[in-house]
Amino acid sequence: MPKVRAAYLQELQSHLYKGEYPVPEKFSLRQTRHGPIEVRKSLEITLSWRNKKGVIKSGKWQVKPGMVLIVRYRKPTAWELAEMKKTKAERELEPPPIRIIEGRKLVAIVERNQDLFSAARKYLRHITGSLVGKLGRKKLPRGIARYQASQIWIHRLYHALENLTSTLAPDSKKSTEAQQILLQIIKALSQPRHSNIKEAQKKIAGSKGSDQIVAIAQAIGILGLYRREKLNQTKSIAKIGLSIIQIIQQIEQGLRLIYYCSIPDLLKKLKPYAIEGKQAKFSELLRLTRQIENLYHRLQRVCAFEPFYSRANSAEVKRLAKALEYAKNDDSAGLYAALIRAQAKIEALILGEKISRGEILMTRRWLKNQYVEGVVKP
Repeated sequence: MPKVRAAYLQELQSHLYKGEYPVPEKFSLRQTRHGPIEVRKSLEITLSWRNKKGVIKSGKWQVKPGMVLIVRYRKPTAWELAEMKKTKAERELEPPPIRIIEGRKLVAIVERNQDLFSAARKYLRHITGSLVGKLGRKKLPRGIARYQASQIWIHRLYHALENLTSTLAPDSKKSTEAQQILLQIIKALSQPRHSNIKEAQKKIAGSKGSDQIVAIAQAIGILGLYRREKLNQTKSIAKIGLSIIQIIQQIEQGLRLIYYCSIPDLLKKLKPYAIEGKQAKFSELLRLTRQIENLYHRLQRVCAFEPFYSRANSAEVKRLAKALEYAKNDDSAGLYAALIRAQAKIEALILGEKISRGEILMTRRWLKNQYVEGVVKP
């Protein structure tokens, strides 16, 4: 995919259908019940933005059928905030709409993913792992996640605060230990770029003597807010991951029904004419072809996302759309063979790649544990 900024949700609204099938011809995208967006037709739009030097750039944002589009919320960038402050006459670029969520100003963007399984791994493993570490697992000493790291910073600051408040001697062992902890924390906090962390680091670094006690208490409060933000961010991303899993399970359920029930039932009805040589009435063959064509359209609706989309649009499966031609040619054997080939294509999807049930349960359990009587845990 070409390098271009993520599209704002607002920029796709005119292409986005929010409803059940059939999808009107003018729409290229469809919002699913679970959240992810289907790409029904290829779409290309031109996007503009400013780079770090303030220069306006533009590029083509493209999606094709089978891709998984996910709506996420992020903070506005510096150039977006600058454009918002300008009057309409002064603006060179149109800034995105702002949503206030839990007191935070956020922008809705649409992320592109190649298929459901890579999207599930991305939101359940990679992004959540970078924010809180492996869900349900012990903390890692190296490469520790931001949420866990902030917890360690808070604990160390508490320890420094205890040492400073338990002695009045500036050269005592406890005071020296507290100073060493503060130097370590200042160094650790200088690496992340988050504004809250920078503020906490500034509070500690700029304090001396008795002012350090107040500065540490303020830094603990700031880091607590940062930690809460990361937790909320992780929860929303984990929920996206679980919504993708729900779609995968829904697709697999539909495919199993087609593979184990619908196709065998049609093969059974066709067998007397295709295999045993019995003469078929045109009306009976026409009835079966209509069922097969309906089956084809069901497959297209069920397999809207990759890796299912490619299989459902393979040459073997597309033959089912021409069932009426087989009937007109009195070719029941050809129709039977087309069903067999389509069934073989679907079989690979049913037996293919999966996200483990244990991983899904672990994420759900983690999300559930973040609430106690409706209150988010700190």
